[in-house]
Amino acid sequence: MKIFPTNNYRVTFTTDSRNSLETLKANTKESSDLTSQITDKMFIGRVGKNSFKIIGSELGIGAFTVFKGDFNETTGVIKTEINNAFKILIAVLYFLPIIAVTLTVFKTGQLRSLGLLIPLFMAFLFIRFIITSLAYKFSSNITMQKLKKVLNIQILK
Repeated sequence: MKIFPTNNYRVTFTTDSRNSLETLKANTKESSDLTSQITDKMFIGRVGKNSFKIIGSELGIGAFTVFKGDFNETTGVIKTEINNAFKILIAVLYFLPIIAVTLTVFKTGQLRSLGLLIPLFMAFLFIRFIITSLAYKFSSNITMQKLKKVLNIQILK
């Protein structure tokens, strides 16, 4: 089980890849750090000759997912993952139940605290499969739809 979800998409271009990447570059605000900013562009990040690393420009949800792409003439791979800043925040969420159980152990004693192992495990599952997965899916779907339009790609997966 991965702590943070990722996806890899194999894609093919419906038009010329150079023109598609130039269109992506025109719709991307150049930025070395992948943080949300107010802009009229669709994406924020870096676009190179055969690769890119971008986030969506929507405030609040666009920066949650990072898109990394590597292309050749007709095909390519797009990898989606959670932005590093959000990984740190989610890791803090993972540690909150552990801190709560640790404080309870010191306060009440070990024998009474064994009953908290199941709620601790359920808290981990809730954070990973409900909170993180839903936010990742929602953010990546919104940005992927925009990326498909701009790049003129079809997903082969």
